[in-house]
Amino acid sequence: MGLSSITSLFDYFNLMIGMLGGGLAGVFVLAVFTTRAHWLGALIGLLSGAVATGLVQLSSSIHVYLAGAAGTVTCVAVGYLASWLIPALQKDLTGLTIHTLRSAPSPTDDELACSESLEVSTR
Repeated sequence: MGLSSITSLFDYFNLMIGMLGGGLAGVFVLAVFTTRAHWLGALIGLLSGAVATGLVQLSSSIHVYLAGAAGTVTCVAVGYLASWLIPALQKDLTGLTIHTLRSAPSPTDDELACSESLEVSTR
């Protein structure tokens, strides 16, 4: 650590959180706001977001949290593009994304009665 610009352990911790947090936020955005993204595209986006965050952090003097934002944008863009280019099996996303939330069927009275009868007593 003597030759690096990191002056304390807390700065190093923030660097690691920024590198991984930006990509995780990007995966969240891909999962909730798109219907095209799949696991492989999200993984490629996560890795590219971590690399982009590291490159931005090491090549500039911006704050570590802003570098995380660059990782989020990179993760969403690369993850969506990878999901568009790499074919995957289409699964039912009803109720899982913001676009399919309104089309989710509401539970019937029989399903509600069944779930109430399965409750476990905590006595």
